[in-house]
Amino acid sequence: MYYPDESTSQLPRPYSPTKSALTKEGSVTSVQSLLNAPIERKRDLLALEIAKKEQRLREWQEGSRYIELTFKNRDLTIESLTQSIRADEREAEVVELKKQVINFQAEIEVLKRETLNDQHKSWSTKSASELGGEVLKTRIEELERQIDRYETKIRTLESTSGEQKTVIDDLKSEKSRLGDDNDTLLAREVEVKIQRDDLQTKLDVLKRENGKYQKVISGLKRDITQLENDKEEYEINTRVTTSEGNKRVNDLIKPKERATSKRLKGDNRQNEKAQSQSSTPTLEGDDEASEDGELRRLVIIYKDDNERLAKQLVDLRLALGVDGGNLSQFDISEDIKKKMMMAQIVSNRDDRLLYLKRGIELSLHKKTIKSQMTKIKSLENAHEVHKITETRLRHRLRKYEGNDQHVSKKSKVEHRQSY
Repeated sequence: MYYPDESTSQLPRPYSPTKSALTKEGSVTSVQSLLNAPIERKRDLLALEIAKKEQRLREWQEGSRYIELTFKNRDLTIESLTQSIRADEREAEVVELKKQVINFQAEIEVLKRETLNDQHKSWSTKSASELGGEVLKTRIEELERQIDRYETKIRTLESTSGEQKTVIDDLKSEKSRLGDDNDTLLAREVEVKIQRDDLQTKLDVLKRENGKYQKVISGLKRDITQLENDKEEYEINTRVTTSEGNKRVNDLIKPKERATSKRLKGDNRQNEKAQSQSSTPTLEGDDEASEDGELRRLVIIYKDDNERLAKQLVDLRLALGVDGGNLSQFDISEDIKKKMMMAQIVSNRDDRLLYLKRGIELSLHKKTIKSQMTKIKSLENAHEVHKITETRLRHRLRKYEGNDQHVSKKSKVEHRQSY
């Protein structure tokens, strides 16, 4: 009697979602969080919710496929058991018929021996013995015909039993093949799950890095905006300071002295203009060498301003008639006026020093802005690379899922064709 292998009919239990994952409360909470979140967060939460729904749908599909394979395996087991029971019953019938044939053959032998004994008896009762011999002969022929019928039935049952054994062997081979296909599908499914988990992990890492890059880019953009505002404020303050200083100098100097100072300022402006035209760097596209050149130019301008102020001081001394610093020959008003002019010259020099410091700070700000812009570009490039990588990984994930579905459909079609 054939007993099916129970180990091949046992399949691993598929993953089923927990009850808490399917409750209505969880969905309400996710919807509330989705409504209260900002736009970017809403998009992320919506994508996460879609991914959860797709994962749940795949789990239910895997469970339905598992149930279908289980029922098919159980149907094969039941059919093989039925065929085995039928074969056992027919084997029992064959054994019983063989026993009956043996009994009939023994009975025929007994009748033959009795017939021979009757022939050796007295011929005085020949008529009676002939009548008994005819009866025995008829009985023997009837038994022989019955034996032939039983032998024919035995051969028929044996051929039927052979066919049943062939069917049982075919069912065994089909069951083993389905078991192998099931094992292959399970192994493929496990492999696809592992690859999908790896791809999902990579996607999560890329999303986290993308979020970090976005935060860094936002911070750098805020710094650039702040630096541009500082630059505009510095330029406004510089223009105001320069205009106020020039106004104070013009108010303090006499008309004759003002003409001299105007002549000196005109010469200095021409010199500064020539120097700025020969060595002024551009604000965009400068490298570190141009930044250093601008700093050197500012230092040279500061030195020229010091020399110019010293020359103005000498000219003022000569214009006032002061030689060697002897101020006792002048009255108090002239002395006070001279001190005021000297204080104004020193104030202008301090303004120039402040202008130089602010120019250096502006150059450093430009360099910082340039480095931050370079960093932003590199981060944006890295962000694009991560986007491309994420797209490729999603494409590969869809490809693996499509291959898994194709393999399951192909196995189902082959199983149906085998039947």
